[in-house]
Amino acid sequence: MNKAIKPFFNKTLIITWLLELISAGVYYSFYPKFSFLIILLPVYFFITFFIFHYFLIKVSQKRDAIFISKYMLFTGLKLFINIIVLISIILLYKQFAISNAIGFLICYLVFTVFEVNELLIIFNKK
Repeated sequence: MNKAIKPFFNKTLIITWLLELISAGVYYSFYPKFSFLIILLPVYFFITFFIFHYFLIKVSQKRDAIFISKYMLFTGLKLFINIIVLISIILLYKQFAISNAIGFLICYLVFTVFEVNELLIIFNKK
């Protein structure tokens, strides 16, 4: 694994496990109000954010000049994919629409803040 991506992977894995424990606790505590997808959301975000971050790190190692345009492209693509996934979840599980949407948005917010913070740390070291 790339030296620049390994710390991000480890930190993301820890955040995913924490969110996984919280979402499992919420699911089992409020069973009739949440679907099982609330438990799978942190894993989905781990995979998507790790893949996009990996490609951003690869791009930043080649040329810093194209990083901003690639970052905007990846962020827009990631947002578009996440909106499609969220709408699909809402349409498939209409009885849990609000709770799934809230869980989705909380996971998205946590992972986005974490990713931006990690990118700032990486570029402040350069």
